[in-house]
Amino acid sequence: MRRVTLAIAALFLATSAQASADSLPKEFLGKYCRSGDYDSIYFPDENNRCFDTKGEMIGSEALEIKPNEFVGWEFSCDFNSVKVKWDPKISVATKTPLGADVAYIVASCGGEGYEWKERVKIYLAKGYLFLESKEIKPHPPGNGDSARSRNSKAVSRRLVPDQMADRL
Repeated sequence: MRRVTLAIAALFLATSAQASADSLPKEFLGKYCRSGDYDSIYFPDENNRCFDTKGEMIGSEALEIKPNEFVGWEFSCDFNSVKVKWDPKISVATKTPLGADVAYIVASCGGEGYEWKERVKIYLAKGYLFLESKEIKPHPPGNGDSARSRNSKAVSRRLVPDQMADRL
């Protein structure tokens, strides 16, 4: 009986670890160029507008999505977790049934002397890559970002109005 319980527990751990660590679908991988009109819409870079013939970025609108990271002009983001879910509300093309795979990514990013985390949502629809991101927590290097420094900053913000009230 104990062996059966251990086997079930091992199987549960293996499947739950696998479920939380999806891989990015291959159709998302590639080189993209941000649309000039919309920050969150990218089109495949088929005409070398954002990448030269050697594959090097040549503009700030460039974005390359790889299996474990995405790279832009002067920044990169490593994937911490990827979850892929079916969203039945997305219209991938005109006159086709609704629905598309959506990748939800938590990524650690860095560039231009800063580090941060982002929650990213990407999906493909109507020939474009849609990318929505939200910063989780900014981290400028060397700022002493510890619980103590965060608390002292919060305390000092609370003291300012009280100090002003004493002077009035």
